[in-house]
Amino acid sequence: MEANNTNVPKGVIKDQWISLVTNWMSQKAHDISEKNRQNSTMKKSIHMAGTKSFARNREELRQKDPEKKNPHRAVLYIHTHQHKIDKNDQTINKHVVELKKTLAKRPDLADTSKGTAWNGDALNTILGVDKPGHVHRLGLVPNPNQVFGVSSLGHFQDIHLTSLEDTRNEDVMALRLQMEKIEQHMKNQDAKILELNEKS
Repeated sequence: MEANNTNVPKGVIKDQWISLVTNWMSQKAHDISEKNRQNSTMKKSIHMAGTKSFARNREELRQKDPEKKNPHRAVLYIHTHQHKIDKNDQTINKHVVELKKTLAKRPDLADTSKGTAWNGDALNTILGVDKPGHVHRLGLVPNPNQVFGVSSLGHFQDIHLTSLEDTRNEDVMALRLQMEKIEQHMKNQDAKILELNEKS
C-alpha cells in the first residue's frame, strides 16, 4: 500500500490520492467489487458503444439516414451491441444474431413510419417486455407511459399503440447532445486550468 501512496498521479492532490488508495484497499471496497463482479456475470447484454451515449449514437445514425429519420430502436441496438466470443469462450450478445434474422424476415417490425418504438416491435420480440419504468435503447429520457401509452405499474397493458410522435423525443435528444457538448467543454476547461496551475 505504501508503494501506491507514493505513486501519486500528476494533477492529483497527495492527500486525496492516499484517501482514495485507502478506500480501494478497504474490505468494504473489496466486498462491493466482488458483488459488482457477480452482478456483471448476470447481464444478458453488453453494449459496445464505449462512453458514447445512446443519444449520440442515435443522432449519428439519424444524420447518416438520407431522410434524416431517427432510427428504430432495434437498429440502434444492433449498432451498439456486437455478437462476439469473450476470453472465456462465452458468447456475448447472441440475441443480436436473432434480432438480425428477425429483421431480415420481418422488416416491418422496425418500420420507422410507425415510430421508433412500440409494443411488439423487433426489439420487444427478442428481448421481451421492458422492465417497469424503462424502454430499451431510447436513452434516459422516455418512460413506457410516454412511448407506449401504458404506465410503468402495468395498468392499461392491453392498450396497443403502434406509433410514437418523434418530435418530442428529438427535441429532448438534441438538448441532451447540447448538454454533453457543454459538459465536455467544461472538462476541457478544467484540464486547462489544472495545467496552468501546475505551471505556476
